[in-house]
Amino acid sequence: MSHPVSSRSPLGLAVTSGGTRRIRVAVAGDLDAFTVADLVRRLRALLVAQHPVAIQLDLSAVSFVDTTAGELTRFHGVAAAAGCALTIDAANEATWWLFGSLGLAERFPAPED
Repeated sequence: MSHPVSSRSPLGLAVTSGGTRRIRVAVAGDLDAFTVADLVRRLRALLVAQHPVAIQLDLSAVSFVDTTAGELTRFHGVAAAAGCALTIDAANEATWWLFGSLGLAERFPAPED
């Protein structure tokens, strides 16, 4: 079951429940200083409302990412403290490159092909 999460943010989110308390969140749009706080707020709301054991982010439809994406590391810690694994399971090459440049590849490793 997939349903969009409404917001005034220019980010689009589609949330899919994968059963066994696993959630996949497909993100579309720009992930930058104007949108990252809203993304984290919406992820926190999912964490509180659904108590998932895993949240998988699909960033493949993100068209632009800047260094504020590093804010996801803070949410990574919040999710881990709640017993939830936060992973990025899809992203474009530029996003993976930026995450590597910011030192985030250890926390968010690219999935193996």
